[in-house]
Amino acid sequence: MRYKTLIGLGVSCLLLGQGIAWGQARGYRLRGDRLEVATSAHWRVWEAPAGMADISSVGSVTPVFISSPANAIENHGDFGYELPGNLEDDYDTTYRDGNVLMARGGIKKAGSRASLATRIMDGNPRTFWEPSSTDAVENWWVEIDLGRLVSATRIVVRFSEDSETDRADPFLQFKVHSATGQSPFGTRSSSLDFALVGGTTQPNEDQRLFEFDLDPLLKATDEWSGRLVQYVRISATASRGARAELMTAEGFVALAPDDRGSIDHFWAIAGEERLVSAERYAELPAQQQGGMRHYRRERPRLAEVEVWTVGDNISIGIVDRGGELRDPNPAASPRKAFDGRITTNWSAVVYSTVGDIAEWGVLTMDLGALFRVNAVRVITRLAGGAKTLFGYQLRGSDGSLAPDGTLVWDVLNSVDRQLNTSNTRLFEDRFPLRNVRFLEFRNIDVARATLAYKGNRITSTVTEMQIFAEGFLPELVLTSDLIDLQSTRTLTTIDWDADTPAGSAVELRTRSGNDLREINRYFKKDGTEVDETTYNTKVPSFQQGDITTEVLPGPGWSNWSQAYVAPGEIVRSPSPRRYTMIQATLLSRDPDAAATLRSIHLNLANPVSDNVVGEIEPKRRVPAGEVVDFDVYVRPRLSRQNSGFDRVRVIAPSGAVMRLEEVRRGAETNLRDGTADVFQGVGAVGLGEEFRNAAGRSLNVAGNGTDTLMIELPTRLRWSLDEFALPRLSGSPSSVVVESILVAAGDSLSSGQASLEVRDGTRALSVVSPISGWVGVIHVAEGDTIARGDLILETEPDQVQVSFRSIVFQSGSTFEVQIGNSSSPDQWQRVDPGEAVGDDLGEGRGLTVLTPLGDGNIKVYGVSPEVFTPNGDGINEVVVFEFAVLNINVEREVTLEVFDLAGRRVRQLTEIRTRSNGSYAIPWDGMDESGALVPPGTYLLKASVDSDSNSSDAVRVVGLVY
Repeated sequence: MRYKTLIGLGVSCLLLGQGIAWGQARGYRLRGDRLEVATSAHWRVWEAPAGMADISSVGSVTPVFISSPANAIENHGDFGYELPGNLEDDYDTTYRDGNVLMARGGIKKAGSRASLATRIMDGNPRTFWEPSSTDAVENWWVEIDLGRLVSATRIVVRFSEDSETDRADPFLQFKVHSATGQSPFGTRSSSLDFALVGGTTQPNEDQRLFEFDLDPLLKATDEWSGRLVQYVRISATASRGARAELMTAEGFVALAPDDRGSIDHFWAIAGEERLVSAERYAELPAQQQGGMRHYRRERPRLAEVEVWTVGDNISIGIVDRGGELRDPNPAASPRKAFDGRITTNWSAVVYSTVGDIAEWGVLTMDLGALFRVNAVRVITRLAGGAKTLFGYQLRGSDGSLAPDGTLVWDVLNSVDRQLNTSNTRLFEDRFPLRNVRFLEFRNIDVARATLAYKGNRITSTVTEMQIFAEGFLPELVLTSDLIDLQSTRTLTTIDWDADTPAGSAVELRTRSGNDLREINRYFKKDGTEVDETTYNTKVPSFQQGDITTEVLPGPGWSNWSQAYVAPGEIVRSPSPRRYTMIQATLLSRDPDAAATLRSIHLNLANPVSDNVVGEIEPKRRVPAGEVVDFDVYVRPRLSRQNSGFDRVRVIAPSGAVMRLEEVRRGAETNLRDGTADVFQGVGAVGLGEEFRNAAGRSLNVAGNGTDTLMIELPTRLRWSLDEFALPRLSGSPSSVVVESILVAAGDSLSSGQASLEVRDGTRALSVVSPISGWVGVIHVAEGDTIARGDLILETEPDQVQVSFRSIVFQSGSTFEVQIGNSSSPDQWQRVDPGEAVGDDLGEGRGLTVLTPLGDGNIKVYGVSPEVFTPNGDGINEVVVFEFAVLNINVEREVTLEVFDLAGRRVRQLTEIRTRSNGSYAIPWDGMDESGALVPPGTYLLKASVDSDSNSSDAVRVVGLVY
């Protein structure tokens, strides 16, 4: 039994104490206050769909390009398959995977100089395979194994060209055959179903390039082109041997010894020439010596073989790249239809809606990544026991979800695929390129040729399903392993280096947390995952495979953040945290354009506070589109190691404007009873007013009247303790007896760093750790005494209350709050939403505001002025319609239309934002669409916006005079 330990998403490690000791390479490097992902070794640790990320030696990553058409020779070595043990001697490409005999694509066998035969598959026309001149022509053959079944449309055979110093020849006569890999004598036979592709029909001395088009050998749909091929055999059938070319005696001598062919001697007698041996020629009288003829030896050099297909078949490797094949029939083996082998089959149950097989007959395919798919082929074959495919329906989805949470599907084939009346064996459905992540194949019998409709188990034989795509992936997602920051750190900003040609983009996301968890996963030797009970009780020991231990994000981890689209953005994931993960998405809107990501840098800082929680009030039943008084409470948890903070930044959702009212600082009891330090506006009332406390100290305020409000306090909030003398309780001063310590789950106490606080003046004492902030209770036995000199009492930590006026436009709007230290002006620490104060100050928890359900999506603030005069005097030249768009947080067009009283539209003005929520002030200058001033009169201004459910509008009247 094999055991493995995995971390996160596929990296080996051991969990030791509170840290991670890595057993393999990590997908990152820590350098002080900077985390780097910059090498090919880093990227290879990241999780990505297998084979879909092209990682260069210099450390860049790009989505792979999927070719259509494609030369199957180019990646033959990427494919392997299981081979019966008795066939090992028939393949030169075998290897062992454990005890399983495997074969991979390559030169299956060659009759002569087998060690050189791989040159015909290396893509280099200057290299070649030349059979030995000492071998009989019958042994001048080579068999190519593509490693998988392909849909081949053309086979190209290239012979070497002459060079300036060397001569080369094509085969004088040859034939090309192809085979699918099926044997007429069973799967354990070495005989293959070779069929003639083409060849020469007469001796050839000069032609170096041959192309053979392929047609299907089975009945196929009209869209189908090409032939099913896994093996190609090229065999010479004739040779010129030692008499390839007649040479002069001088030219013959100039040849390399190996290139010198025959020298023929002729006896001239009775008016004719007779071929004799050199010895006999030397004995002839001079007048009968008819002369000698010198020949160059034939150099039959096969340079390259190409097998062109309709495209790269992405169905092979679905499960390996993280996809899935779901067949409701537990006894089915759908993977056999995606293994690239003609010798294996999937028995597909015909779809039924009744009986114990209701809803069987539907295969759902998760391709493991988003592809640009343009064709799907379904292959059945004539073989013993093979059963007809009566009909099918094929649907595709890009992963979009319907309101009920199910996938949105589109039918990809025509209705005539539902009825196979002509015993067709090869099917192709071709369509324009479309983004597809999921496919659904439904095996149907609409003609009721079987009794499947009564719930009977009727099966059809599907040998292979081939899926074809083209271009760069529309979306490639790469996910880091678990990143251990070694201590609690603040995630400040994230940078990256990438090339993003037109039609491509890079997006990053992060998540973070403090806890990890371990899970065991159980696998059979064939790679199938099972649960622990099945593994231990139902899987025979010889079929039991790896037991892997994965270390995964634990409770309290954040979800993936919103996307970072520009380098240098502030990290949105909660921090400070001990662990983090990064996800990179390479997007492509153009099949021929792809982003290249070279490096990622996550900037770190020591936390200004170990933990900080924020809460907003009010947070329920807040009217949308109206100015509301808000209070944000910021409660830090500080330790000796923290630098503390003197800055608070509040960012409003949807670009809403905030107007600061006051700031309070003090313990929660001070905030509650009105004894907190209060900073209020003084002097001129307005956005530039000064905020000062009773002692005359001022705040530094920036962004008042914008959507980002920054406040700098005159002094920093830091960890601090007050000293006091512990009074004697009673009894002897020599010792303390501790009955019990009550500790909250997950808390810890560092020995030697605890201090004691009188909790109620008698028996209960509080234990406070300045390092961890741990608080427990010690109960002292009756009559005991504590007399340890001066002890330390932790004071109640200060909080900050920021009071401001603002607007929310969407239920569920969240205010973002950050804290910082003025000594590091570019570093901000995100405030976690939570319960910062008791319900008497802020009911509930968090920084999200909920609004009541409204009737419309537009709230009008007014039209100003109600009468305007666009006459060029600079006074009241334009009218401004002010309103707010509510409850629409996606991109929509907001329109202002101007109508005269006859209902004719004279002007239309539009504004588009990424998120439509927010305030609008759209001006009209009195001009029509042609730029001419409209006549004086009364006009209607109509503001409108489309939502997913309806269209909302609001109308106001304005007067125009000259």
